[in-house]
Amino acid sequence: MFRNNVGNRISLPERRPRRYLQEERTIHGRREEHGSDDAQWLASLVTQCGSECKLCDGKLLHFLLTEQSFDVVPAFANRLLRMYSLFGSVRDACCLFESMDPKDAHSWRYMIKAHGFDLEGSLQVFQQMMMEGFVPSEPTLMGILSACTGVCGLVHAMRLHACIIVSEFFLDVGVGNALISMYYKSESLGSAVGYFAAMMSHNAVTFNTVIAVLVRDSRNEEALALFQRMFLHAVCPTSVTFISILSSCAAITRLNIGKQMHAVCVYNEFLSDIALGNTLLNMYGKCDSLSDAERLFWTMPSREVVTWNCMMTSYVQHKRHEDALQLFQHMESVGTLPNNASFTNVLSACTNKTSLPDVKRLHVRVVGDRSHTDVVLGTAFVNMYSRCGSLELANKVFRNMCSSDVILWNAMIEAHVKAGRNMEAIELFSEMQATGLIPSNVTFIVLLDAFGTLEEAKYIHAVISRHSLNEDRTVGTGLLNLYSKCCSLEDVYNVFDNIRQRDTVSWNALIAAISRHSSIKDAFCSYQMMLYEGIMPNCISFINLCDACKINNASKEALWIHALILACGLEKDFYVRKSIIAMYGKVGNLEQAQGVFGEFHDHDEITSNAMITTFSLSGKSIEAMSIFRQMQIEGILPGRFTLIDLICGFVGAEMLPEGRRLHATIYNGIHEDDLTVINTLLNMYGKTGMLEEARKLFQRANKQDSYTWSVMLGAYAQCDEGKDAILIFRRMLIEAILPDRVTYVSMVSVCASQTLLVDGKQLHVSILENAFNSDVNLMNALINMYGKCGSIEEASKVFNGMQTSNIVSWNALISVYALHGKGKEALQLYHKMSKDNVVPDSVTFSTVLSACSHSGLLKEGLECFISTGKSCTFKPTSEHVTCVVDLLCRAGLLEEGEKVMKTLLMQPTSVSWTILSAFCKMHSDKDRGEQFARNALDMEPENSSLYVLLSNVIAFTTCSEKLLEIKKLES
Repeated sequence: MFRNNVGNRISLPERRPRRYLQEERTIHGRREEHGSDDAQWLASLVTQCGSECKLCDGKLLHFLLTEQSFDVVPAFANRLLRMYSLFGSVRDACCLFESMDPKDAHSWRYMIKAHGFDLEGSLQVFQQMMMEGFVPSEPTLMGILSACTGVCGLVHAMRLHACIIVSEFFLDVGVGNALISMYYKSESLGSAVGYFAAMMSHNAVTFNTVIAVLVRDSRNEEALALFQRMFLHAVCPTSVTFISILSSCAAITRLNIGKQMHAVCVYNEFLSDIALGNTLLNMYGKCDSLSDAERLFWTMPSREVVTWNCMMTSYVQHKRHEDALQLFQHMESVGTLPNNASFTNVLSACTNKTSLPDVKRLHVRVVGDRSHTDVVLGTAFVNMYSRCGSLELANKVFRNMCSSDVILWNAMIEAHVKAGRNMEAIELFSEMQATGLIPSNVTFIVLLDAFGTLEEAKYIHAVISRHSLNEDRTVGTGLLNLYSKCCSLEDVYNVFDNIRQRDTVSWNALIAAISRHSSIKDAFCSYQMMLYEGIMPNCISFINLCDACKINNASKEALWIHALILACGLEKDFYVRKSIIAMYGKVGNLEQAQGVFGEFHDHDEITSNAMITTFSLSGKSIEAMSIFRQMQIEGILPGRFTLIDLICGFVGAEMLPEGRRLHATIYNGIHEDDLTVINTLLNMYGKTGMLEEARKLFQRANKQDSYTWSVMLGAYAQCDEGKDAILIFRRMLIEAILPDRVTYVSMVSVCASQTLLVDGKQLHVSILENAFNSDVNLMNALINMYGKCGSIEEASKVFNGMQTSNIVSWNALISVYALHGKGKEALQLYHKMSKDNVVPDSVTFSTVLSACSHSGLLKEGLECFISTGKSCTFKPTSEHVTCVVDLLCRAGLLEEGEKVMKTLLMQPTSVSWTILSAFCKMHSDKDRGEQFARNALDMEPENSSLYVLLSNVIAFTTCSEKLLEIKKLES
């Protein structure tokens, strides 16, 4: 019965509503009619309040019964307590519970249930129950275990577990299931699996819970094995079982098992469960069986928004973006309202600039004013606008957001980095820190791509260390790649040593860095250390080692790497096979490359392209074309890079017919409008002198970029059509095509070769107007152009006005002085190089010696030559010796020239013999001149100019017999 304590009463407003009076009269009338309390009728009233979710009515009923002192049995009080527990009304439940006398096991159970997930309150009631001598029932234990979640709850649950072991509930399946579920929710997955193994009996709930535990722990193979054990225990799987098993199949892409599960679900009529249907859709999408996913989707009896989202996700994953957009429209047309996941999917399908108008309409029509309040949607729009190339709209969405999180900031920083606006990305990072948000490891992974110099790398490294992320594996690997890009191998090693729990990706990054900046031996040492730490290599590891062999031209090590790949069974991977072929091609072992290519019959574009590239780089265009024809026979569509490599191999007039045939293939194929392919074809026609063919192709192209114009200009220059090249350049400007650096270099070279000084000066003005004056290579080309056009003063002005210069710049101006017989000025510039700490190279000395030779500066030239012997950068070459021979001969020192040549050259060249012969003729030394000419002729018997030289030398002797002999030899 209730104890009518005033302090524990249910309070209602002082002014009682009309409904209260009606209920009071009804209860009073019912009591007078039956002469006693109608417990059954009252119980039905309480049950009705609980089932219809009418807490106020239940409290009103409780108040009336208390006020009118009804004699209520404990069973009815428990009904009231159960009602309060259903509504989670702990305060009212406590008031009622304290007034109950007596209490039974049900009362305690409902009181524990009323506390819900309030662990402390539930445990307090449970301890009080135990102290009063009540033995907990199965539902009571299950209720208290359901409240034990998280780390704190896990400690109490383990104590309960110990009590259960020594109690009669140890063998109870329901309590066991509750324990497993508790461990699962507390993320103590090992304990859940362990208790399952100790249980004496199991039911479907037991298996379902443990299978879910295994799937969550990515132990998918064990989950599948446990599913098979269900049948050994004669436990029938439920739809919940299949949801977990299908999730496992999706995670490890087991399509065959997934299809078998689908068949079982159909047989057991489980597909009415829409959650199961959604899981099946997800499985087919993850297992790359889009046709099965589509078939299932359109035959499902009912669909909810999650179903549509699953199908759209599959379309997006398989790059069928148009289908995803159409499905979204169809979903709206049938009346299914999209949610945030729907919008995210449809935005993921918008991947290029052509999608931008549609997405703008979607932004306005569907999202309305929600995009500035929903962070997830805002992030999706930022990513989408970034992919569509509209950074301004992405920034507008970002700035209009009412709230933001780290993920949104990361998306915005990544958008700027991908757009090449690195400084703005760094400023965004500083702004993010100013807001108080703590950057995540993803923030730094994205931001690292914005840095390119060693000084910047050191700065961001310090920031990462301040946030204690320098030991993070992913951040450390990104930092390692940055230092590798900055060519600082020492910092690469330091970063790698600080990474904790290094994985294959970390080791691969280290091997790649060593491959680029150190020896093949060091790369192999890192590979061995990787194995020593128990990290197994993958395909990327061997691809990096192959690159190391290519960079270091290591033919012996290439064989070792190939053997290691075979030992690891990775030779069937297409990308590994491509790397092996490219490696053998680079080290000159074409036989091995062909062997690897011919070993497998399942060729694809990747391996075929690798073989074509190898042949093309080795000058074997016929063999490359043979591979291309085989690709066509096997039905393999050639990619743009395959065609580009082929075209690049067609150099020279003898290969032009093959180039034309390939052009015809492209013209009838899928790459006829590919601008890169068109540019490569233009380059081929230009280099082979087929200007008319190049002009036709240029005019037929649907679009041109600045590089297309540059190639066309180069073709005119190649054919000595300088005036036409100038006209083409002017037409390019009229059509508002901005010339780039390559275009300007081509045009300056045209002006240099055709000595077009006026046009060259106009180009110089255009270069300055377009702010290309900081380009060193372009300035060097201008120096050369002014020199060849005879404007030494302008060449000197360009050189003196350069912001930065390199050795080529100095050599260009020295060459200008040499060309115009300004030997003293060339020597002065050479000495200025030394004062400015610019180290001369081989070309510098050749140019200076030539200048001295043409200016008659014998002493200065010999001093320059002697200084080359003292240079630590290089040793004198045959070209330098030939220049000295020319210098001595011009001074009339023929014997000294001959001695220098025979002393310093182990094998005299035909050029040196020719120089000696020419000067012998000049100084009327006919006998030696004839001998020297014959020596040159013996070395190059097919050189017609040498026959002319020999004829001219002998002509001075007026010996007709010798002249006839030469004519016979020439014929």
